[in-house]
Amino acid sequence: MMNILKNKLSVIWLLASLLTVPVFFTSCDDDDDDNSGADPVVRYFRTTYAAESDSMIVAGSLGQVIAIIGENLSNVTAIHFNNCQATLNPCYITNNAIVVTIPTYIPTEITNKVYLTAKNGKVIEVDFEATIPSPIISSVSSLVFREGQNLTLKGNYFVGTEADPITVNFPGGATIEVTSTDYKTIKCQVPFGGANPGLLSVTTAYGTSYYSIKVNDISGSNVYANMDGKDLEIWCSDKATVTNSNAPVSGNYLNYKGPGTSAWNWGNPFGTPGSMAPLDYTVTQNTCLAFEMRTNTPWLTSAPMSFQFGSGISGSWETDMLMWAPWADTGEFSTDGEWQTVFVSVSGTLMDKTGADLNKTVSADDVLRGFCVMFWGQFAGSEGSCDVDIDFDNFRLLEK
Repeated sequence: MMNILKNKLSVIWLLASLLTVPVFFTSCDDDDDDNSGADPVVRYFRTTYAAESDSMIVAGSLGQVIAIIGENLSNVTAIHFNNCQATLNPCYITNNAIVVTIPTYIPTEITNKVYLTAKNGKVIEVDFEATIPSPIISSVSSLVFREGQNLTLKGNYFVGTEADPITVNFPGGATIEVTSTDYKTIKCQVPFGGANPGLLSVTTAYGTSYYSIKVNDISGSNVYANMDGKDLEIWCSDKATVTNSNAPVSGNYLNYKGPGTSAWNWGNPFGTPGSMAPLDYTVTQNTCLAFEMRTNTPWLTSAPMSFQFGSGISGSWETDMLMWAPWADTGEFSTDGEWQTVFVSVSGTLMDKTGADLNKTVSADDVLRGFCVMFWGQFAGSEGSCDVDIDFDNFRLLEK
C-alpha cells in the first residue's frame, strides 16, 4: 500500500511540476485536439520521483513507472515497449508528458525500443531498454526436502537464454539447470547433494535472487516437533503413527489416518508435551505455524484442522481454536501425494467448535508454550464427514 501511495504522489508531483511550462492538460475523455495531426516528439525519459527530476534515463525495469517528455504527446494513442503494449491513462497524459508503467510481462521480441502510435497513424520509434529484473522467488512448495524430491518454485522473471540458462542453486553448492514455460513457475527435482540447510537461490540471464526463508532448517529454537529429535505426545496411538516408510522429507514423519467429523466428534493426531520448554522466538503479526504435509487421499469437506496453543491446552476443549480449512473454497484439498509447506497465521481470530468468532487472538506466551492439533469443529457451515489420511512433519514457527 505504501509503494502504491508513493507512486501516486510521484505522478501527481510530476504533472504538477509541468504546470510551470505552457502545458494544457487533456481531459479524461477522448476529445480531439486542434493539433491531432501533429507527430509526437520524444525529447527524453525520466523517473517520476521528485528527487530525480533532473535525471534522464535510457532504460527502466519492467513494472517501473516512468515519464516520457516531449511535444504533441496528447496525440499518442498507444505505446509499446518492445512488443508489449502499455496501459495508458488519459488522466496521466499532457501535451508535454506521458506517465506510464512499463509492462510487466516478458516480451517475445526484444528490440530495445519504445513505439508510440499517433492519432494520424504514424508510429514513432525511440531507443529505450525495458530491462528484465532479477528473478523474484515468492514461494517454494516444500521448505524441507530430500534428494530426488519434486519442487515447485513460484515467482516472476524466470527468464533464461541459451548462453545463460535458468539454474536453481541449493545450499552446499548443488545446482540444477531448469526451464520456465510461463516465466513464473519452475518445476525441478532436488539433485544429489541438494538437501542441505541454508538459502536457496535462482539464477537467470538477468541476475541471482535468494528465497527469504532457509530451507531444511528444522532443528532451531523455533521448532516444536520434527518427529525425530524432539519428544511427541501421541494422543491417538491407534490413528497416529510415527513412520518413515514412504519417502519422508526428513527422517520420521507422523501419519494420521482417522476421522474428520464436524463439530460433534473429533480426531486428535498429536500435541506437544505439556512439559515442553517454551520456544525461544519473537512472535510478531507475521508469525505463522508452519509444517510440511502430504495428503494420501483427498481431504474433503468435513472438519477443519483446529489448533490450540498453550501449556497443555489453551482454554477449554471446545473453544480458543485457530481453524484451517483449505478445502473451504473448492470442497476438496489435495497435495497430489507431494509434500508441501503450509503456513497458518497465529494472529488469526480464535473460534469455538461451532465456528463462532470469539473476537480474540492467541497470546504470544501461549504460542511459545506448545500446541495440539485436532480435526474438530465447524467452518463456513460445514457439517460433512470423511476420513482423512495425511502425513505431517516439522511443526515450527516462521515469518511469512
